[in-house]
Amino acid sequence: MSNQEKELTVESFLKSISSLTDTCGGCRFYNSTTNECREKEIEVNHKTPKCDKWRYFA
Repeated sequence: MSNQEKELTVESFLKSISSLTDTCGGCRFYNSTTNECREKEIEVNHKTPKCDKWRYFA
């Protein structure tokens, strides 16, 4: 694997990780099996923009 390929791989990985901090997919209250927010008890998906209740999943 060339350095350019590695850079693209790292860049795409970092971009995907950073998108988790802006959406429900990175929230501890997001239930991926039922697509709902356990905090607000509403239906969401992993791409729904985060709300004021958002908490990091780890």
